Amino acid sequence: MNQKAFDFDKVHFNTGLLVKELQKRWIEVSMMEETDLIIAEYKGHIEIIQDTNVSSMPYTIKYALDDKYLTKRLLQKIWISVPEGERFYKDELYEAKQYAEYLGYPVVVKPTIWSHGENVYVNINNPEELEDAFYNIYSSIWGDNWIKVLVERQFEWNEHRVFITKDGFLAAVEREPANVIGDGNSTLQQLIDKENYRRMNPRDTCLCEIWLDDISEKFFTDRDLTLDYIAEKGEKVYIRPNSNVSGWANCRDITDTLHPSVIAIWQKILESFPGLPFVGIDFMCKDITTAQEGDSYIICELNTTPGLSLHSHEETGNVKNVAGAVVDTVFPETRIKLDTFRETQCYSK
Repeated sequence: MNQKAFDFDKVHFNTGLLVKELQKRWIEVSMMEETDLIIAEYKGHIEIIQDTNVSSMPYTIKYALDDKYLTKRLLQKIWISVPEGERFYKDELYEAKQYAEYLGYPVVVKPTIWSHGENVYVNINNPEELEDAFYNIYSSIWGDNWIKVLVERQFEWNEHRVFITKDGFLAAVEREPANVIGDGNSTLQQLIDKENYRRMNPRDTCLCEIWLDDISEKFFTDRDLTLDYIAEKGEKVYIRPNSNVSGWANCRDITDTLHPSVIAIWQKILESFPGLPFVGIDFMCKDITTAQEGDSYIICELNTTPGLSLHSHEETGNVKNVAGAVVDTVFPETRIKLDTFRETQCYSK
């Protein structure tokens, strides 16, 4: 069967990964005019896809899990560890400051509904910084009458993103905030320029070009750093505090190093939400290769439209065909059965 050429420049990279997987299975793909909706058809079975939003994801589950505060409360009901936190409206800054004092600084401040790590402020160390973060969030997000701000206890643990499906597919990466390694001669700005060139020439991983913004500026100021700083040879210098890949973080595959107790936690989460076909999990812990107890890990967020490229195009490790795992949930008649829970469908970048 001949398939029409698809214009991948018109869709998000995640959607492009799904389209390529659909086409590999001889599923006819087209784009609805003047929209970002993808129409996929296989032997009379039609699906409408937007980004990684697919029909196999129940609306009520997506509605609940897209809210970070609701997610926290639902996970607490099944005895999953989450960071202590509360939500506040725009006119509740005073209450937010009181709560942050109760938690103890530093704290994390972020909107209850948002994505890609945007408007997430970590290392908030005092009431003045909390107020700045509070107003930055409300001034940058349209429709602030429905937005609430979440203030949470901060943890300095290793960060991971997990993708798991009801069919037994599993992929996990460790994320690290964007950083450069000193050579004893180059300034921090020069090291960033070199790192950006490495990432983009060619761009064959999920890594993004490092930008400097108000968050990185504050991060430098807190550490008495400037762009003229010359790092010693082998010295690692972080550019910003958060580890979202869309926020320029590094990532590497760690799927083969997981302790069984970690996988059990993720399976419990997936099975606790009826009809949930797959989910992305932001998981923090001290050591992911050891047995996990309630005080050694936390779940930061759950994602019903998780990014795919950080598993399929990560910096190091075995790439995982997460796009194929998503397509399996909407076109199960085209899937290749996995023999074991740890088995994954891999392909070269």
